[in-house]
Amino acid sequence: MVGNWRRELARFAPELRVLVHHGAGRARQEFAALAREYDVVISTYALLHRDEAELSRVPWSALVLDEAQNIKNAATKAAQTARTLPADWRGAHRHPGRESPGRPVEHLPVPHSRLSRLGRGVPPPLRPADRAGARRRGD
Repeated sequence: MVGNWRRELARFAPELRVLVHHGAGRARQEFAALAREYDVVISTYALLHRDEAELSRVPWSALVLDEAQNIKNAATKAAQTARTLPADWRGAHRHPGRESPGRPVEHLPVPHSRLSRLGRGVPPPLRPADRAGARRRGD
C-alpha cells in the first residue's frame, strides 16, 4: 500500500511533499523534525506500535488510516497506538471485501462506527439531510 499511495499522490497531487516512513533506513531520531517538513507522511500499520515514540512526537493535523480492518480489533497494539497519536482530525477507510484496493479514501463511504474506534477528533455522524447536502456540494 505504501507504494500505491506514493504513486497516487504523485499523480493526483504532485505539489505535495511526501515522506515515506518505511524500511530499515527510515528516520528514527530526527523523525519529528523531518515529518514537519512534509505535507504527507506514509507509513505502515507494523510501524505504528514499533515507532510509537517517534510518531507521538509529531502534532498531526490529520491521521488517515487506509485498510482500517487492521485496527478493527481495538485490543491490538496498532489500534491502541492509532488512538493515542496526537491528531486534530482522524479518519479511517476499509475496502469492503477488499474488492477495491487502492481507491482513495473519499471514494467510498466510511461508517462512523469505524471512525469512532479512533477516539478523539472524530466528527459527529452526518444526519441524512447533511449527507445529501454534502453530496450536492461535492464534499
